[in-house]
Amino acid sequence: MTACRRFSRDDTAFRFLIDSLLPEIWSAISQPPLDLSVINAVLLLATWPFPTIRFLSDPSMIFAGIAMNSSFLMGLHTGRGTHSEFKHATEVNDTTDEEATFTWAGCAIISHRVSAYMGCPSASSLFNKTVDQLLDGSSQFPLPRYFYLHLETARFANRVSRTMCASLEEAQGVSHHLVAYMEEEYTKVQRLLYPDNSDLDHFTLLSTLLEIQTYYFMPLPGYSPELLKRNLIKCYTTAESLIHQAASRLHRETAFLHYAPHFVFRTLLSAICVVMRVHLSSYTKGFQADTVDALIKEAIRALRICSVQEGDLHVRCASMLESYWEMRKRSNHWCRTGVSVYTHRLGASLTFDCLRRWKRDVEDARDSGRGVIGPGGTEGGEDGGKKVENNNVNVGGVERVDEGPRPTANVDLGLADPFQRFDWSVFMDDFDWSFTNTSTSPAFMGPMGPT
Repeated sequence: MTACRRFSRDDTAFRFLIDSLLPEIWSAISQPPLDLSVINAVLLLATWPFPTIRFLSDPSMIFAGIAMNSSFLMGLHTGRGTHSEFKHATEVNDTTDEEATFTWAGCAIISHRVSAYMGCPSASSLFNKTVDQLLDGSSQFPLPRYFYLHLETARFANRVSRTMCASLEEAQGVSHHLVAYMEEEYTKVQRLLYPDNSDLDHFTLLSTLLEIQTYYFMPLPGYSPELLKRNLIKCYTTAESLIHQAASRLHRETAFLHYAPHFVFRTLLSAICVVMRVHLSSYTKGFQADTVDALIKEAIRALRICSVQEGDLHVRCASMLESYWEMRKRSNHWCRTGVSVYTHRLGASLTFDCLRRWKRDVEDARDSGRGVIGPGGTEGGEDGGKKVENNNVNVGGVERVDEGPRPTANVDLGLADPFQRFDWSVFMDDFDWSFTNTSTSPAFMGPMGPT
C-alpha cells in the first residue's frame, strides 16, 4: 500500500489496498505478542498513514504506541532478538539482534515525530542504552548516515519536549532563556553532524530547529515585546529556509515531496503557520508584502504536492490555507502580538492556536462584512457563537449562511464577497467544527474570549 501511493499501475489498486488493509491491521494487532513483520507494518502506517485520515483523528500516534509497546513485550528494546526473559510459550522467535536493534530505533524515531506534530509528550524510555550505543558507535551494527541523523535529532527533540512539558506544568509559558539554552545545545549537536550533510539532512536539521524555536511563541507573562519580536523573527527565518529547502531544492532535485513521510507535511504546515502568524502580527515592519505572499504560495504549493489522493488531508489543508490567506489579504486586521494562547500542545501549540484564531477571524469577518443578523437574532461575538433565530445554521460558532435573499441591513461595503470561494467543508470536517449544539459539543477550540 505504501508503494502504491505513487507507483500503482492501476488507480483502483491503491483504493482497494486501503479498504482491505485496515481490517487486517486491526485483526493482527489484537493478537499479542506481535511478530516483527506486524510491528514494522504498523510503523509504516504511522509514517505514511492512510489518505483518509482527518486532522484531529490521525491514528498514527496509536499505531506508533502499539509498535513501541509490542517491542517492549518482545524485548526488542534490549537490542537482542532473543532474550530469555521475554520468551513467550506460543512464540517462535527467529529475530536477529540487528533486526531488533533497528526496529527499536525506528520505533524511537517515529514515536517522537508523531508525538511532536500531535502536540503530545513522547516517551523518554524510547531513547535508552540501545539507542545510545547506536549513536556513539559502540554498537556492532553500522548506522546509515541519514538514519543516524534522524535518530540523533529525534533524541535531542525528545529531550526538549520533556523539558518543556515539565516547564509548562509549573508555569503559564516557557522562559525565553530556556528556549535559547536549548538552541545553543542543539547548535553543539549540529556541529557534530557536519560536514557532508545532504540537502535532505539539512531539511531534517532545520525541522528540529523549528520545533525548538516555536516555543518562543509561548513566553512567560511579563515578557519583553522587543525581545519577543527578535525571537519570533528568528523563528520566521527558520520557517522561511525550511520552506525553500523543501519546496525548491529538495523537490526540484529529487521529487522529495512526492514520497515524504506525513511528519514532513506537518512540519511544512507548522512553518506556514509561523510565517502567517508573524506576518499578521504587529512585528512585520521591514517585511515586503509581495515577498511574503510568494513564500505563502510556495508553501501551499508544497502542501498540495504531498497529496496522494484527490480530496485527502493535504489538499483540504492547502485549500483552507489558501482561502484564509486570500481573505486576510483583503483585510486590514492585525494581531496585536504573535503569542500563542495554546501552550500544552507543546511544539504544536502554535499550529493548533492558529486554527482557533482563524476560526474567530472568520466569525468576525462574516459578522462585519455580510450583515448576517436576522430579525430578533443576536451577534455571535466572542462567546463561541450564540443562536441566531433566522434561516442561517450556526455550526460550532461559525454561522453558515442560507443562500436566500441577503439582508441589506448593517453593512454594504460594495466589495467582492470574500467567502464566495471559501471551502467551508474543510473547516467543518477537519477541525471539529461540525457540531450544531455548542452546549454539548467538544470544546476543541476553547473559550472564545479575548486573547
